[in-house]
Amino acid sequence: SSYFTTETFSVCTDSGDDCNGCYYFDGTVTGGGGDPTMTGGSTGITSTPASEYDEDVVVTQPSGFQNMFVSLAETINEKLGNSLSPEELSFLVAFYDFAIEANQFLNGNNNSVEAKSIVKDIVDTLSRDILKEFEQDYRNRMSISEKAIFDSMSQFKQKGYLVNGQKATWAAEDLYPNSFYNGKGDAFRHAYFNALNAILLGVTLAKDLATAHEDKPAPSNYPNYSKEVQMDLFNNEVGRNKRTWFTDGFNSLVESISAAMVNGELRYLSHLLGGGSSGPATNQSQLIPTN
Repeated sequence: SSYFTTETFSVCTDSGDDCNGCYYFDGTVTGGGGDPTMTGGSTGITSTPASEYDEDVVVTQPSGFQNMFVSLAETINEKLGNSLSPEELSFLVAFYDFAIEANQFLNGNNNSVEAKSIVKDIVDTLSRDILKEFEQDYRNRMSISEKAIFDSMSQFKQKGYLVNGQKATWAAEDLYPNSFYNGKGDAFRHAYFNALNAILLGVTLAKDLATAHEDKPAPSNYPNYSKEVQMDLFNNEVGRNKRTWFTDGFNSLVESISAAMVNGELRYLSHLLGGGSSGPATNQSQLIPTN
């Protein structure tokens, strides 16, 4: 492990998954910083070894680099209505390259409500360091073509994409329990995930990733696999069209997708194996409106 170091300022930049060093405004480096790989070496700070990356390192006085990092974090916080917690601010200070791209994303979207909501949720999730289990699971489920697209993306977009997937999973499980496989919860999750990605990545890249995700061989002994692919692709497209949720008159993206569910804009499969609300498709399965 190593720290980017000036005379007074340290940020852990270990590329390993277990690094938990993070600069905090109280003048210490402590645990819980999220994925440290998001801090790059382009700032001109020299890297020096640290014998114990997880012990507190006191910052004795502000440095020029520290002021620059803090200033950018505060700029983003102002754009987000000063809604960031101390932990979220600390995350942006520690991972300066990530903060630069987050700020560029906000500017590129004219600081829209939709864009600000995306950045707030990404920073919140990453600052709490709760993505690791989902990240590994989702990577394992990526198709070859999806991984190729994913690997070409910036770290801000990669992390945002994964956070969006986690958020969509949480929301679907909360709103539509026990219908996560080809049921209404599955429809909601796909639409919500794609709407989030359309805001973060743009419609074209969001569509390319979602379509590539379905580019997998059908499981053996599952002749009706194409029905669930058809369902997913349908709901993905509907979701991407919900990216302008605030200008469409909704208070949140969840509210917009929920309205689409009630209005029957999304689709789920009938006659699932076992007769319940979740399961593999059968010969009798058909796409039906969610209302």
